[in-house]
Amino acid sequence: MKVGSGGYRFLFVWSFCVLLTSCSAVSHSSAGPPAAGLRSAQAGPGPSPDSPSPPSSVSSRGSTAPGYDKYTNPRYGFTALWPSFFTPEAPPADGDGQAWASPDGRVLLSAYGTNNIFSYSPRQDEAADARSLFVVYTNVSGNVVTVSGYKDNGRTIVYQRDVIGPGAIDTIRWSYPADQKARWDAAVTVTALAFQPGDVTSAH
Repeated sequence: MKVGSGGYRFLFVWSFCVLLTSCSAVSHSSAGPPAAGLRSAQAGPGPSPDSPSPPSSVSSRGSTAPGYDKYTNPRYGFTALWPSFFTPEAPPADGDGQAWASPDGRVLLSAYGTNNIFSYSPRQDEAADARSLFVVYTNVSGNVVTVSGYKDNGRTIVYQRDVIGPGAIDTIRWSYPADQKARWDAAVTVTALAFQPGDVTSAH
């Protein structure tokens, strides 16, 4: 498929924005003064009445959705869900996160933390995330940044959600083939809604 096709581009952008708007609606619940937004994001996102809810077994108590396993990073403290049939990749030596690949290796999910060494604001982080993409959607709500778009000349979709703090940035990121969009939309939604950032107020 070519991104340049008018009909495909309209349908993709419309449906992709529906998914991302639902995820960003969660972040709007933490909007407000910067300090309040930071505290809310650290407590974990929750679906608004207008957004799709994760399965009922996903809760603030840390239980996981059917078909998913939970990962907690010991260094940065964030928690992410990953599809149980994915294969964990070798973790980095610095312990900043974890990546998982689909059985065919074409889909990659990663969750990781970084120290905010450049003192990025949410808007600066949004710009940095967008540099390598043909962007179709961006949103900044409080300290939560969502960016999505294409890479590889439209063959690959990237979805990235960052939680920004003065000390650290916690991230969940998907990369998957554009022709498999319908297959992975639900998984992107579940994992984005369930992502729990750690303490981003200090470096780790």
